[in-house]
Amino acid sequence: MKKPRLIGKVILIFISQIAPLISGDLVLPDRIDEKWVAREPTRVFAGGELFGHINGGAELFLEFGFENLTVCKYINDNLVLELEVYKMENTLAALGIYLIKTGPETPLKEISARNTANPYQVVITSGRFFIQVNNFSGNKELLSLMINLSQTLVDQIDKPETTDLFAYLTKENIIEGSQVIFRGPFGLQSIYTFGKGDILLLGGQVFGVAADFSSKSTKNITRLVIPYPEKNTALQAYNHLVLNMDPYLEILEKDDNYFIFKDFKQEFGLVKIDKNMLMMQIHLPSKP
Repeated sequence: MKKPRLIGKVILIFISQIAPLISGDLVLPDRIDEKWVAREPTRVFAGGELFGHINGGAELFLEFGFENLTVCKYINDNLVLELEVYKMENTLAALGIYLIKTGPETPLKEISARNTANPYQVVITSGRFFIQVNNFSGNKELLSLMINLSQTLVDQIDKPETTDLFAYLTKENIIEGSQVIFRGPFGLQSIYTFGKGDILLLGGQVFGVAADFSSKSTKNITRLVIPYPEKNTALQAYNHLVLNMDPYLEILEKDDNYFIFKDFKQEFGLVKIDKNMLMMQIHLPSKP
């Protein structure tokens, strides 16, 4: 584990009796400075217990591979900074949650991990962790404290190498900031509705990627790529999609390895299977 470092003039002190280990990985500080102290016990939510903390949206975390959440509140008089540390199954799961939750990023250079921030919240993805520092007052003067707390945690996180899923998407004409990862129906809903349930047979195990691309028309198109573990799994997903698509999607042309469809907006889509991959294009202005 990396040693925590000093940030600016703030010295962060760790007391494990007040701030216990998170699954043996991270230690939360018991204070940010002399005034900001963790005056309440930390709360830990594991697995389905997450529903007791999140009012809607827990399903998405569980789909991506949620393990546990540790919540700690730092209090100074009537002001509160709330730290939420989500431990996910792996780095792709943490990145996937981050991309869906954040939207366009406004990063702070003072934090060495990927992040987006405003006076109300700092959101970070680093290793297998998704971290939020919440400032309910929106007081801009507290931003430096939020940065210090964030970087103290980032310094402890190992960042293993991971697969770059976005390498499956071409870089040409991609719209930066539109990239997302999905792992099941809840994540897929933020992109497009192909059908009910786990229509692409991801099973909370297979990751897919999507992004928007500029086109010659006035509207952007979206591309999705799902690399399945093997060809047969991809073929099963392809056939399942064909048989269970939403009624508003009309298949216009079909072959063994592709089909073209039209939706209720009179936009077109293309689904192709290539070895172990499903490749899709949606929001096409004309039939491909």
